[in-house]
Amino acid sequence: MRRTFVLMYALVFLDEVALLGLVPLLPGYTRVYDLSTAEAGALLSAAPLAIVVASIPAGRLSDGLGARRVTLAAGGLIVVSTAGMAAANGFAALFAARAAFGLASGTIWSAGLAWIGDSAPAHRRSAALGTVITTAGVGGMAGPVFCGYLADNVGRGAPWAVLSGATVLVVLALLVANPGRSVAHEHLPLRLVADKMRREPLLAGAIAIMLLGGVGDGIANLIAPLQLSDNGLTEGRIGLWFSAGAALFIVVSALTTRMGERAVSLRAAALFAALQAAVLVPVLLSSETAVVVFMVLARFAVAALPYTIGYPLAAVGSARLGLGTGTVNGLLGLLWGIGGFAAPPVAGVIADAVGDRAAYALLVGFCLVMAGWLLRSAQRGAMPAAAPAS
Repeated sequence: MRRTFVLMYALVFLDEVALLGLVPLLPGYTRVYDLSTAEAGALLSAAPLAIVVASIPAGRLSDGLGARRVTLAAGGLIVVSTAGMAAANGFAALFAARAAFGLASGTIWSAGLAWIGDSAPAHRRSAALGTVITTAGVGGMAGPVFCGYLADNVGRGAPWAVLSGATVLVVLALLVANPGRSVAHEHLPLRLVADKMRREPLLAGAIAIMLLGGVGDGIANLIAPLQLSDNGLTEGRIGLWFSAGAALFIVVSALTTRMGERAVSLRAAALFAALQAAVLVPVLLSSETAVVVFMVLARFAVAALPYTIGYPLAAVGSARLGLGTGTVNGLLGLLWGIGGFAAPPVAGVIADAVGDRAAYALLVGFCLVMAGWLLRSAQRGAMPAAAPAS
């Protein structure tokens, strides 16, 4: 299974490159298409909106038809959607291609993670799923600088064309790789699954982590690049700073994964959610380039631990309740997508009407609310003790 896991991590990597690669290109698209901040937020929200649509159906299909089949279909859609982004010659075409990419991305994070979780040995499941987040961090590091550089030196369609071709190779390799293990899961009504998730402390914590990630990424990835562009930075330099932040994400995520079950803690997630609020304080006071760059770098670092432990928390919580991992991952993807979809246009409207600092203030408050949610979840239940190594 090692080769299959490596290929799945490669697919997640390419997905994340495409997801975050839009961030440094956003100011350029805003100028070319004469977009308002709210319209730019809508473009940034296209993929999260599609993730909202795709996550639950993809998770249900994964539990019913098999995670491998659904994941491979999603890989094919990434090929088509990134090719569409490369060929897009207007806002509407780009928005549509970006939305199609979001459908594929939501499916990979539902079905693909279920494929990994079902195929990994029980004692390695947390590490296998945690490695997904570390890999996504690598993609997040490469995406902005890669797409920004190609946009500056070749053209805005170039990075999407390269990503489309690379995804073809990964999907073809997955087709002939070890199919892994398929686990049958009972199909419970979604309302019952959602109610069980809300009542199970580990799953409630995973819900808070996904909401925090979606809203936080949506606001910071909209406002910060536009501020840096206004301060005179090119798309390539904006991408470089976001890639540097993603490098910090990788380091913290890798350390978290290395700690194994010891790091999968709701209290630690609550602490790091509060730290996300703290690193936003400087941009409430100044929009100077150095201040915005500090916020970008620091936020990547403190967001890494909650993101890394979110899916391991969900895997353990799902096992406690006997729920299908595809459905649970789908619901978590839905919540992340809702946050990522709703936050950019709302923040854009607030920034247009009141100012960037008001949008950041909204995010500070949300971080603190999620920190409180995680702390309450920690008080209701804890991770079971890890089994001693044999």
